[in-house]
Amino acid sequence: MRDTLLVRLAAVLCRAENDGAQARASCLPAVGGAALQLTKRPGRKPSGAASGGFCKSLVYYLPGTSGWSSSFGGRPALLWNPAPAADAAFGFLDGLFGFTLTGTALIPVRVQATTNLRSAVWSSVTNTAIGAAGTVDVRDPESTAHAARFYRFVWP
Repeated sequence: MRDTLLVRLAAVLCRAENDGAQARASCLPAVGGAALQLTKRPGRKPSGAASGGFCKSLVYYLPGTSGWSSSFGGRPALLWNPAPAADAAFGFLDGLFGFTLTGTALIPVRVQATTNLRSAVWSSVTNTAIGAAGTVDVRDPESTAHAARFYRFVWP
């Protein structure tokens, strides 16, 4: 029997507002939170070697899980831990809202935005990977077209 990995959405990062007279940005508390679950043993890595169900690719795991190392079943394992950085890139720069994500180098991440947290519609801002230095700068070219936007990062 093969263990199955499920990935849920990550947290809302920040809110950007631009009323024409003043541009503001602020961090919001996490909503939802990223979680990796194992169908048999939540919070821990699956037992045994990966079987034919896994392709020859990377294996990702989330912070707070136990028993992981740099490989699993002969495949590289990376910590999937994107997080917003509180640096000078957070906020409006040259009229566009943006921020820096930090995390394990080369992990994939998709940044999405919406104008209403109750909406099920989120638009993609970027689909990228954390750079080799452990950061990626995100700029929203649509930020000027909205009075307020909410952002989240999710598994692509």
